[in-house]
Amino acid sequence: ISEGIDYAEVVFIDNQDVLDLVEARPHGLLIMLDDEVRVPKGSDRSYLDKVMRAHAKTERFKAKSRKDKGMLETEFGVHHYAGLVLYDSDGFMEKNKDQLHLQLGEMCRASTCEFLPPLFPVEKKSKGRGSAARKSQGGQFR
Repeated sequence: ISEGIDYAEVVFIDNQDVLDLVEARPHGLLIMLDDEVRVPKGSDRSYLDKVMRAHAKTERFKAKSRKDKGMLETEFGVHHYAGLVLYDSDGFMEKNKDQLHLQLGEMCRASTCEFLPPLFPVEKKSKGRGSAARKSQGGQFR
């Protein structure tokens, strides 16, 4: 303003409650998904049931109700800043275990093309146990 430049002030919406819903311990959606993957008989259905119980009263979470004719039985929703986004939990477990990105990194590190290996540095090993220490698809975003 003191320089005489016209501008419109941008009002930012605090999105922390959505971030907490997705990634806060112990009941963030991604945390719960990683936990469900580690359970011997974990399933998409049991993940969905646990999420529904944990977030039934969370304002930004949308559980299917009898009135929701447009929602599938396997769906839940998150009210992001731009509106409601529905997620179909069918296949979540398998998608979260996908190790393709790790295999691609290993392949690129082993490439004889000198350009590729530096682009994929070896990640430091986490102090964990077996497969539980591996990064899941959801875990790579935390």
